[in-house]
Amino acid sequence: MTAALNRKFDLLQKSGTCPSYLLDVLTLLVAHANETELFKQELRSAPFENAAPPLRADRGMVAAAAPQPEMGAQNVTQPEAPGTEKGVLLAAERTLRAYASDLRKINDIAMATSSKKLREMKTSNFTEMAAFRDRVVSDAVDRAREELELLRVGWLESMNTEVERAKMEVHKVGLSSQKALHKMLEGYRDYLSDGFRLLKTEPLEVMHRAMAECAFCVERLKIMEQQVVPRIEIDALCGRLKSVERVIAQMMKKRHSSGVVDDDISVVPTAGPSETGASTAAAGDDRPLGLRLRDGGNEVEGLIVTEVAPNSLASKARISPGHIISHVGGALVTRRDDFTTAMQKTGSAAKLTVYDPETAVVRILTLKP
Repeated sequence: MTAALNRKFDLLQKSGTCPSYLLDVLTLLVAHANETELFKQELRSAPFENAAPPLRADRGMVAAAAPQPEMGAQNVTQPEAPGTEKGVLLAAERTLRAYASDLRKINDIAMATSSKKLREMKTSNFTEMAAFRDRVVSDAVDRAREELELLRVGWLESMNTEVERAKMEVHKVGLSSQKALHKMLEGYRDYLSDGFRLLKTEPLEVMHRAMAECAFCVERLKIMEQQVVPRIEIDALCGRLKSVERVIAQMMKKRHSSGVVDDDISVVPTAGPSETGASTAAAGDDRPLGLRLRDGGNEVEGLIVTEVAPNSLASKARISPGHIISHVGGALVTRRDDFTTAMQKTGSAAKLTVYDPETAVVRILTLKP
């Protein structure tokens, strides 16, 4: 056990990791352990009657006991054996008590030394930590100040750049606004000069007449919108109106050339020989809606009403001879067969587009046979 303790103590000394004050305490403890081991060995090896108490002054090796008598002298008496054994026990007790007292003193010394060293270590560690904290905080504060200064300088530079750019843009906008305002003033000046010139040179009646014509046109447009005539019917009626006007112009030329004035002449063109034959052939046909019709031929696009039966749907709708029927529904009719086919397709209600050459009025009539 002591050999192992000494070996570990040697390894600890060679490692150099143990503090000096702890090394001193361990040295004392190992020395006491070695002395105790030697004392035990002496007690085991020496007889009790010849044993002597070890010297405590030098803490050295215990002196060897007197040699035992030879085996041949067995007849020598030992009168002092009980007193010697008692003295050895008392000496051992005193030695053990002294050893325990020394151990307590060593323990107190070690505790005091350790507490002192610990207080010194605490003070030094606190001082070092405070210095480290101050150093780290000061370094962090200095670094933060430098970074903030760099950021402030960069922000000021960027703000100066943005302000310069904004100033240039405002200057450009101001110049463009000034130019636009100058152009507006010139235009307003020209407008006023033109207005004064027109008021001085042109009579107000011209403006009033133009406004009246505009109002009249607006009223006519409203009337046309109220009639709600489909576009295809308007186109057909326009074409029919042009053809009728052309026929009327031809008839007027013929009348002026012949020099005959007849107030009762019809605006419907007279039929030729072929048309007369067609009319004669149509006399025997049925009269749809009470109308007798004939083809307009090349002169008129549509069917010309030649006769209207009394009390018929056509007479009730105020269709008279000479009127021209151009459409039945949305279909253009130029022959009687077309009219009959369109009437059959319409079914119950027939929608007729009728033109009156005398009044130049186009009507859209719905007849239910």
